[in-house]
Amino acid sequence: MTVLTPIPLTADQTNFLNATRGGFPGNDDQLLLAGNQACRMLYTGQGTQATIDTTAATYGASPQQAAALVGAARSTMCTQAPG
Repeated sequence: MTVLTPIPLTADQTNFLNATRGGFPGNDDQLLLAGNQACRMLYTGQGTQATIDTTAATYGASPQQAAALVGAARSTMCTQAPG
């Protein structure tokens, strides 16, 4: 029998989850996915507002929820993103 264990989270991921839980739709896996996608968009030059707009549309979140998630991602998981 194979026992599956979760992949440990980094400190940055934990801080991101603590900042976004309850303020953005979804469970921890969905929050991490949204945060990683936001980081990817920021790193590829999409810009903050475009990232917020895309995140809101993709996840059915309000612009305020998406802005909070993008801000949390930028301050924890992708601190070197341009913009």
